[in-house]
Amino acid sequence: MYAVEAINVSKNFSNIRAVEGVSFALKQGEHLILLGPNGAGKSTLLRLVSGLIKPTAGSVKVFGNEASNVEETSSVLSFVSENYALYDNLTVRENLLFFGTLYGLEKSDVLEASNEMLGRLDAREYLDRKVGELSRGTKQKIAICRALISKPRILLLDEPTAFLDPYAAEEVRRLIKESKASILYATQRLDELNRLEGKIMLMNKGRSIGYGTLEEILSMVKDVEIEVTLLNDKKIRLSYWKARQEGKRIVATLKSAREIPKLVKNIVANGGEVVSVSYLKESLGSRMRGT
Repeated sequence: MYAVEAINVSKNFSNIRAVEGVSFALKQGEHLILLGPNGAGKSTLLRLVSGLIKPTAGSVKVFGNEASNVEETSSVLSFVSENYALYDNLTVRENLLFFGTLYGLEKSDVLEASNEMLGRLDAREYLDRKVGELSRGTKQKIAICRALISKPRILLLDEPTAFLDPYAAEEVRRLIKESKASILYATQRLDELNRLEGKIMLMNKGRSIGYGTLEEILSMVKDVEIEVTLLNDKKIRLSYWKARQEGKRIVATLKSAREIPKLVKNIVANGGEVVSVSYLKESLGSRMRGT
């Protein structure tokens, strides 16, 4: 039995087809990275697996149960979404105790796990602060803690390192890896891929257009437009690629995603301090149609 199985699943919102005919299967402990630009359908697919929305066609199963049957699936699954899913008017401690007790955990166990994780994320000092008073990055740390305290068998992660400093982002990756859960990890950041384990499913306009290892996926992506974010605002001259720069943001068009390391090396050599590399869009040539 698969931990997660999607069978030709589609989801429409009025006249918009957010997910179209996507299939995949994830065994216990396996990781699948959903890679694609904004609007690719990654977040909608995670919401389908979480049971928050029902498919228009096809099915999504969690350990053999329909994902929409949340009474059967909610006890094994945790979701870190774009909406951090915390109560702003409660303190961090109150939030974590509330969600922990929903999973039937003892208060002492919740507090012990929370103290340990928040300590690793340099956020323990916020335990008695109301969530609404915290920065977006700190809320993200609390949301990660909320998702992990129940030791879920399945983790759904939508850009979990967004808004985090590099140290916290690396610690989050360690916590995720230590969880031993089956993981669906959605991202548009190409620089994340070599830090993550698992196969990659490339998505665009709601469809799965590629599946494989990092090397295989990078070879598939042609005429790719990427965004490089800098820590400094050094003006970078790039003669080899078509590129434009607006302050700390550089948008470049590459013939292949395999050129990314060369581009980053060129930027660094010219004094740029690279923070992230994100995937904006690509040309959907015949080599990329279907999986």
